[in-house]
Amino acid sequence: MRPVRFAPRSADRSAVMVEFVIAAPLLVLLVFGLLEFGLAWRDSQTVATAARSGARVGSNLGANPEADYNVLLSILAASEAVGVENINYVVIYNAADLDGEIPASCQNATGFIPSAGNCNVYTTADLLALSPSDFLLNVADDDCKNDSLHRFWCPLSRTSVSQYDLKHFGVHVEITHEATSGVFPIANLEISDTAVMRIEPAGAS
Repeated sequence: MRPVRFAPRSADRSAVMVEFVIAAPLLVLLVFGLLEFGLAWRDSQTVATAARSGARVGSNLGANPEADYNVLLSILAASEAVGVENINYVVIYNAADLDGEIPASCQNATGFIPSAGNCNVYTTADLLALSPSDFLLNVADDDCKNDSLHRFWCPLSRTSVSQYDLKHFGVHVEITHEATSGVFPIANLEISDTAVMRIEPAGAS
């Protein structure tokens, strides 16, 4: 006896097509959503690494006149995947302790501003044109030059006198993460991270 074969019904095929048409956009949104989340997470990890790298260099250099310049170089190297043009601010500040926040005098309604004795603030424009000549000293006064970028919290004042009088070196990095897919009507994200490390007393091993 020959087996009976049933031809697929057009109604079944139509139902499958309808289900696919409904599900496909949702799958596309899911894929692009995961992509956007993954890229944002990657940038957040990059920023955290850059902040820690900068704080580590700054705490080791202490009162070295070229401290800020080398800190910024380390941050740029660590955040290469982000791109210097997407770095909004690097704030190098005098932290009260290892949990020290950015001093209030270094902040305003739109972002960050340098403050004497408290912080140096570096913008995108500063980082794009970074040069050792921006970090000069006034040898006669044993201080940073009045037009130098690091003059507000001059590195020469960053010496920890003893283990009982320690200073802390803070670094805050803020970037703009741009949405890449264009699928979601979302604004660009500001991602930031902060790291603080202790400046060892001069001569400490």
